[in-house]
Amino acid sequence: DENKITSKMNNGLLRVIIGKKPAKPINITDEPNI
Repeated sequence: DENKITSKMNNGLLRVIIGKKPAKPINITDEPNI
């Protein structure tokens, strides 16, 4: 199912973002790849 794949990708992105938060704040100007 495409919906399942999309939700998995979104969950992965959220995990990456949440995982990065403690290390350093997300700065859009510093990380244009987001």
